[in-house]
Amino acid sequence: MTRIDFHSNVPDTLTYVCRLVRKAYGAGQKVVVHGAPQQLAQLDARLWSFSPLDFLPHC
Repeated sequence: MTRIDFHSNVPDTLTYVCRLVRKAYGAGQKVVVHGAPQQLAQLDARLWSFSPLDFLPHC
């Protein structure tokens, strides 16, 4: 069954999303993130630099 989670009211949204993406990727799950183009550009930059030990593939 498909599962959809919504997360809101987090203090540092970009860091929180990076942690969620890392956790989901590590569990072999798929993730879709929707947002404004400016927010997605910031997330793109953050995913590349989030952790020097982790590779978080994204496009």
